[in-house]
Amino acid sequence: MPYIYLDFETEVSKEVSLSKLTVRQYLARARILCVACALDDEEPAVFMDPTNNQELLDYFRELARNPESVFVAHNWAFDGRCLQHLIGEYPRRAQCSL
Repeated sequence: MPYIYLDFETEVSKEVSLSKLTVRQYLARARILCVACALDDEEPAVFMDPTNNQELLDYFRELARNPESVFVAHNWAFDGRCLQHLIGEYPRRAQCSL
């Protein structure tokens, strides 16, 4: 079963901050700057501006639809919402490493 390790980095400002907004409101306004990801034990890769990388988004969608795939993030509550915001769906399986 493939494990996909993710870490999203987002833009923060005085107006757009998780301390002032819900995650849904924040993601509607914030820009996702980059995502670091690794598949199983492969070397991680960093993708800048993933919103405009259709090939990457299609790849994430394919993995999210695979019932064998497991997405892993250190704060899945946030990173999972970032992924859902980007690809429009939520993966079938996920784990939080917190």
